[in-house]
Amino acid sequence: MNRTKVIITTLLALVLCFPTSAIQQIEPLDMQRIRQIAGFLPENPSGLGPTYKNRAFWDRLYESGAYDSAILKAEKMLKDGFPAWDQAKYDRVFTEGDTQSGKDVISGRMRAFSTLVWAECLENKDRFTPLIQSFMYDIMRQETWVNPRNYNKNNYGGLIELATASYSHNLAQAVYLLDDKLPHSVFEDVLKQLYQRAFNPLMETFAGKNNYHGWLRSTNNWNPVCLEGVVCSALIMIADRMERAVYVSIAEKYVPNYLEGFKEDGYCTEGVSYYNYGMSHYLVLREKVFQDTGGKIDLFGNSPKIQGIAAFPKNIEILSGIFPSIADCGANAQPLQSNPRYFNRALGINLSVDNKPDLGLTDNLTVQLLDVVMNLDNEVNSINTVASRPLRSFFAQSGILIVRSGAEDPRQIGVALKGGHNNEAHNHNDLGSYTLVVGRQKIVEDPGSIPYNIKTFGSERYTAFKSLGSYGHSVPLICGKDQISGSKAKAVITGKSFSEDRDELEMDIASAYDIPELKEIKRRFILDRKEPSFSVNDIFAFDSKQIFETAITTRSAVRIIDSHHIELERGGEKMMLTIRSSEKHLSISSEEISEGGAPYTRIAIRMQPAIQGFVTVTYNTAAPESL
Repeated sequence: MNRTKVIITTLLALVLCFPTSAIQQIEPLDMQRIRQIAGFLPENPSGLGPTYKNRAFWDRLYESGAYDSAILKAEKMLKDGFPAWDQAKYDRVFTEGDTQSGKDVISGRMRAFSTLVWAECLENKDRFTPLIQSFMYDIMRQETWVNPRNYNKNNYGGLIELATASYSHNLAQAVYLLDDKLPHSVFEDVLKQLYQRAFNPLMETFAGKNNYHGWLRSTNNWNPVCLEGVVCSALIMIADRMERAVYVSIAEKYVPNYLEGFKEDGYCTEGVSYYNYGMSHYLVLREKVFQDTGGKIDLFGNSPKIQGIAAFPKNIEILSGIFPSIADCGANAQPLQSNPRYFNRALGINLSVDNKPDLGLTDNLTVQLLDVVMNLDNEVNSINTVASRPLRSFFAQSGILIVRSGAEDPRQIGVALKGGHNNEAHNHNDLGSYTLVVGRQKIVEDPGSIPYNIKTFGSERYTAFKSLGSYGHSVPLICGKDQISGSKAKAVITGKSFSEDRDELEMDIASAYDIPELKEIKRRFILDRKEPSFSVNDIFAFDSKQIFETAITTRSAVRIIDSHHIELERGGEKMMLTIRSSEKHLSISSEEISEGGAPYTRIAIRMQPAIQGFVTVTYNTAAPESL
């Protein structure tokens, strides 16, 4: 894999999702606004939370016992040393197309560094300070802070991307938290590195000297993560108020682009995993700017979306703490609890969450520290989510519907139905896909994310991996062809009917298939709460006889009973599938797909060539004895 291809792949990744809505483009700095912001800022810079000197805070954490394992990890590093830089693993991106190994080296070192700093602040015995200082200089000697997929010869030592952002803010926070435990020369050396690797490259973008930082215009997680890293480290390390104001002005102008990635209904196309990542850093940035400007700049702005965005994790939950693995989302992804805790405090709302922080987490000095600082004295506020869960959550503008059986149903059913379009962030070409949950088990599901490599965000994204295209989802395969990518492939909601007993949603997904012979393909979903049951009805028409196939993707145990009945079982939950069609003769086959994530089974239900017809798959809960 040559390095030019790496650069091209990076550029493709950075422009994965730029909607046609009003995105703030990169413009020269507004000096008048910068001077105004400088008047808001404190005379001296500071970091997030209390330094190690605030023993009331740190001793309370230490005495809680929640951080005992972190102390043990730090003690192990005293004996074995900190994780070393591994250039061979980093270079695998060029020899093997492996982007993950080098990324793991970078992120693993930062997690270890953060744990050492937490341990020293907690214990306050200077046992870990010499190792921390040595580790800091080892990081500063690292040839790059850039993830391997984003390397090129011009920015190897100077580019703000996800890893650079993490290194910048965590190093700055460490200098702040440890204060006089470190000699002033360490502060000066870290600041020098920040100018080289982060501050100067960003200023060169605004001076027109490079075009590296397209994430300023991005609506995905890159925008808040990178802005948080560079802006917060500047607010910690830079003495001059005017210069700090420059970075605040950049945050103020460009982080609204991130909110443009959300519809008014609050839906996040990147899924729960990337919502966690992007939103948690957005909230750190918002809090830091809010504090430093005395509340005069609020990065929430006047956005009418913010409450819907805050409620996204609650609304996207299917059942029993189970969430759909839409797009590049982990199969078992769970929302961070720190985000709704922050929204509860900042917006004065009451999202379903325990408002005590998650003590014991030491992977970073930013998101996790903010959660503790803001919520240490909160009372636990547990809400019965089962009792308060509505029958449905409808993201109308995004074409996403979550339907649930009633609370009185002893075997709860919940389904996530995916519309939208095929140009969404981390898109999987998955129009019409669905995730079916019974009790506490996913019976039918999206495959979710698979390990990234050099092809993941390149031109082969949908051809090199079954899991990233429609083939690996519970959607039709028409004339042997997958869905196409792009915003023209759009699910059009053609009908809906919601009631206490029954929810129906119909969508036209014909635009997702580049097939001249195709005249019509609609999917009709029905959740019947009286039975209870769930059905998927595909209605199709061609201008000549063609092969139609629908699919079911699952990590359940599969038993094909006959050409019209299938049993799925997982974790003690069973469902019987009954298949009806316009043709008597159906072919049912199964295929195991394993592309680095958890393997899953694709069940193919294929009809004989036909001009028109339908296939209906109905899922019924069944007690074991009835099967």
